[in-house]
Amino acid sequence: MAWTVNAASLFMMLGLCLADDNFTKPLNDIHQYTQIIENLFKVPKTYYVVGGTFDNDPLMDPSLYPFKCGEVSTTKGIHDHRVSIKRKFLQKDRAKKGWRWFSWDYYLLAKQSTNYTSPNYVEVFRNPSYQTHLAGSMYLLLSDFLTCALFFNSRTEDCELWVTRIPEKGKAINVSFCGAFVTTCNNKDARWYYNNDDCYKK
Repeated sequence: MAWTVNAASLFMMLGLCLADDNFTKPLNDIHQYTQIIENLFKVPKTYYVVGGTFDNDPLMDPSLYPFKCGEVSTTKGIHDHRVSIKRKFLQKDRAKKGWRWFSWDYYLLAKQSTNYTSPNYVEVFRNPSYQTHLAGSMYLLLSDFLTCALFFNSRTEDCELWVTRIPEKGKAINVSFCGAFVTTCNNKDARWYYNNDDCYKK
């Protein structure tokens, strides 16, 4: 689960090493605040999935397509712990010998882990009833709620990085404050999904 990720365990290690209770309380408050996942979906927004530790989309099972130039967008804010998203990425079209966008709709239900005061992860469904076709659970490891968010997929034990601004062409590696932690995710190699000129041909 999320506690297997080195970036997330950093806060725990700091907490264990600190003897001053006056310091550990605000540290824990900050830890919990940076993982309030519903804050990411209060208003409609588009995020760019610029980095991660997977080659194929972990929300697809089986995942047959290499992941690149990913986007996640919402058209409505979260309500009653529920929000729908559209997730898409660029894929080669063998018939036309070019590229085209593949997109899927997903339905997120915010959940709360033990000892948390607010929802910190979402269950991701492929069915709008929120009852069948569970695609996975995504835990929010870290976010400033303005520029970036780092997630952990508990089914595949992969991380993925979302940012609110598309990276500059040729500068899509290790972008944003959260990006520095992608390489610490379960000691897996980082992948950067916007290192392709086709990402900028829209």
